[in-house]
Amino acid sequence: MAKVTSVVGGCSSKNKPVGFQFVGNSGNYFLEGSFVVGEGASSEETTLTGDFRVGQSFHTRGCRLCKNTFVYQCGHCGSFVCYDGKSKKNAECPVCHKKSNVPATADERIVRSAVNKNIQIVMAMDVSGSMYTGLAETKKAAINEFVKKFPDAEIALVTFESVVSTVCEFTKDQRKLERAINSLTPGGGTASPFRHVIDHYPAFCSKQGDDNRYLVVLTDGAWAGHADGHVNTAAQLKKNGVKIITIGCAGADMRFLAQVATPGANIEVSGNDIGGAYATAAKKISQ
Repeated sequence: MAKVTSVVGGCSSKNKPVGFQFVGNSGNYFLEGSFVVGEGASSEETTLTGDFRVGQSFHTRGCRLCKNTFVYQCGHCGSFVCYDGKSKKNAECPVCHKKSNVPATADERIVRSAVNKNIQIVMAMDVSGSMYTGLAETKKAAINEFVKKFPDAEIALVTFESVVSTVCEFTKDQRKLERAINSLTPGGGTASPFRHVIDHYPAFCSKQGDDNRYLVVLTDGAWAGHADGHVNTAAQLKKNGVKIITIGCAGADMRFLAQVATPGANIEVSGNDIGGAYATAAKKISQ
């Protein structure tokens, strides 16, 4: 038997709370009515999970406050919010007051808004001589394709060989990043990039930073210095919320890279498929 469940959501037009009544069970719910919060003494605030659609009754009568007949679910707090069905960028949820991008809808589906991710990525690339043997242009092309997947992210480029250098500071300018990537040339030995990142980007490495901070490391071998020191420095970064993704190729020490990477974020290149490895890294960031 179908059950009626009342939840408190928000009206985007009036920026006020409004109640919604869903009918259904087993994870399938239809929105059939709304009420002014405070009117229905028997209404209960309940968190629903499942598949949500607008029923014919609500589609005919609309929200009690604004008459809009479409609804989205906030990607931040999960509240239901009535709106006009049109796509909106940086729409503020009237319940949690956080902003997200709301997709358009023209049917009975209740869509979910996309949470804006303020992504920051430091790309650390091993440019020791061995990394460039026969694969220089392939690597550059793979990195450029990776960058294109994050047009709204702030990305910095760091190289490491016998010295560690910042080639490009944080930017959203993808042409600037492409020029920096294409300018890379091989160097000497291999030093760890971690200390340079900590010293050069204190805000990025801070405990107070956002959740969406990523350090993507491409390398092919062991680094100068003691491995335990590199592992401990990486642990400091991870403790502060930086997610480390490692890409190992050409015989890299995958056991070592697994120790410095965030769990599940150590990627081994298959053959010369640098592009495939970066595509996997992009998926891990996007999830």
